[in-house]
Amino acid sequence: MALTVVSLETLRNLLATIPHRPVRLLTAGYPDLLLPRDYISQAFGPAFADKLQVRPDSDAIIRWHNVGKVVDKIYETRQFFALLGVEVTFLDIVQVRGDEVLQDLNGPLKPELAQQFDIVYDGGTMEHCFNVAQGIANLLGMAKVGGYIVHSNPFNLPNHGFFNFNPTFYADFYEDNGHTLVEQIRAIANGIFDRGFVVVPKTARFKSSLPEATLMVVAQKQNDYPPIWPTQTKYKKNPSLAG
Repeated sequence: MALTVVSLETLRNLLATIPHRPVRLLTAGYPDLLLPRDYISQAFGPAFADKLQVRPDSDAIIRWHNVGKVVDKIYETRQFFALLGVEVTFLDIVQVRGDEVLQDLNGPLKPELAQQFDIVYDGGTMEHCFNVAQGIANLLGMAKVGGYIVHSNPFNLPNHGFFNFNPTFYADFYEDNGHTLVEQIRAIANGIFDRGFVVVPKTARFKSSLPEATLMVVAQKQNDYPPIWPTQTKYKKNPSLAG
C-alpha cells in the first residue's frame, strides 16, 4: 500500500482538527511514501524535506510500485509522521517492512489495540480481507470515540482484491451504527499523483465517469457500542421492494 497525494492531504486535514500531540495514527499495512521530494518540499517546506531519511530499500520499493519515472527516493514513513507530531503504528498479517504489529483483520481484534487511536487509516487493505464485515468492525474498534476512520478502497478495480466497494457500504455501516461521515464520499481517479475526483451519492444509484477509481471515505466514531450489520438504505426506504 502507499500514501499518495490525495490520501496524505486527507490525513493532513484531519491532523489539523486534533489539538493534542502526539496524534496516535494506525495504518492497516505499511504505507510507502510515493511522494516526490518537490511535492513534500512545497507542502511542508524545504527544511522539513531536508530532515527526511531515505529508506535503505528505497530502490526496491520504487521498482515494486513501478514509479521510477516520478519518484527517485522513498522516505521512511515513521520518521515522516514523527516530524508532524504523529506516533504511527503499522498493522499487518506479516512484517513486510520490518516493524509491523501483527493482526489479521479477518479475525477478532486483539484487546490491546481496541480504542487506542486518533486516526485509523485503511489505505487499501480492507478489500484484501475475505471476512470484510469483521475487517471494518476491527478498523472501527481500534479508533477512540471521537477519532476518525479513513478508507481508500477500490470502487472499480477488477481483481485488485476480493472486493470492490459501493458508497452505500460505508454510509449504511457507519450511519446505522450512530457514527458520522464527516466528508462527502469521493471517487478518485486511480493515479498516484492524480487529484481528480467526483463526489458520489452515498446511497442513490449513479453512473461513474471514471474507468478506474478508489473511494475516499472519512468517518468519525461517535460511540463504542458493538456494531450491528446494517440493512441497505435501498431496502430500508422500500421494505417491500423485491430485487
